[in-house]
Amino acid sequence: YQRTSFTGITNAQKGEGGAMRHFDVRSGEEEGDRVFERKVGYASSSAKFGVTAMPLARIPGGTHIGKILHTIYEKVDPAHENLPVHVAAVVKKNLPNKMFQQHGQDIINGIVLSLQTPLGGALGNVTLAQLGTQHRAAEMSFEMSLAHLTDGVVASDIGKLLQQLLPESDVLTPYAATLCDPSFNIPLAGLINGSIDALLRLVEADGSFTLFISDYKSNRLDRDGDAQVIDGYSADRMFQEMEHHHYPLQAIIYGAAVYRLLRWRSPEIDADKAVRGFAYMFIRGMVGAETPVDENGNRYGVFTWEAPAGFWARVSELFAGVRP
Repeated sequence: YQRTSFTGITNAQKGEGGAMRHFDVRSGEEEGDRVFERKVGYASSSAKFGVTAMPLARIPGGTHIGKILHTIYEKVDPAHENLPVHVAAVVKKNLPNKMFQQHGQDIINGIVLSLQTPLGGALGNVTLAQLGTQHRAAEMSFEMSLAHLTDGVVASDIGKLLQQLLPESDVLTPYAATLCDPSFNIPLAGLINGSIDALLRLVEADGSFTLFISDYKSNRLDRDGDAQVIDGYSADRMFQEMEHHHYPLQAIIYGAAVYRLLRWRSPEIDADKAVRGFAYMFIRGMVGAETPVDENGNRYGVFTWEAPAGFWARVSELFAGVRP
């Protein structure tokens, strides 16, 4: 028996000297334990934004600003009728005075643009502003039971399950191999807890709904040599960041918790179908309606993924002791 969390798993994996087979060592970081390999922490001054404006591109990084931004997003009403004024009030209340004087207006402008950015991918043209607080559960904490220690379930079993369930073309297929590394032979037993930044609800035309696990990420992804700063927030660059910090593992754990909640609380619905996937929002690259879309319909700054049919039920079974 033990109690763990996503952070506990990744900390244990780092202690094992985990494989870095797909990782890019210049990956950005909002948690503060790594630094950029770039001049004074920014992309080359000769780089162009590639869009009209990127207000959040040059604000400081690190743990402190990341926590502040999470708090602001939690407290902001994205559907407020006077969004710039409302966001300004929340930012001013939560930002230290010196930081507000230096970066306050950029943070206000950047957050407003991020809330007005079509999310793309599986979420289509919907924005956080359109969803508002009515279709968002903020800071949704959970504590979920796992198998008994003697069942032998380990985190690398999640990677094996992904390899069984995902088609070769799935965007997470390369990460499945990474998660199968022996450094992830970390026991999953007892209890696991966490807190979901935002659970987003999309209501379909027939009245049914689907849910997306979401997280706000303030990681800076642009690098020296990028022709345009916005290039750092492409689907490929976001995947490198997702993989490096094991955000897919985080989203899978959180999705299983939501699946179990729905299964127990609302047995009349198909919980596996309702938890549609996840959307991780790299807010520095979300610059409103002008945010680019790639040839596959993926919005820059927003990494989305849809789970295959039966996925959450299988993950839940794994956490109950049924190993792949």
